[in-house]
Amino acid sequence: MGGIFEFGFSDAVLQMWAAFLYELKNSRPLKKFAGCIRPDEMALSHRLFTAALRSHKQSSVVEL
Repeated sequence: MGGIFEFGFSDAVLQMWAAFLYELKNSRPLKKFAGCIRPDEMALSHRLFTAALRSHKQSSVVEL
């Protein structure tokens, strides 16, 4: 058992839900650069990481 300010999984989940619900209700993030990730951003991130893994495996440059 940790100290009183130990951050855990349940804290992270609650914060993610709070951020999502705030954006759902207000149609904007709480702060300009602290919004929830959007589906288009997730798709781009997936493409970039997949290309990075392929590039490493092949030891070559991979085009997106």
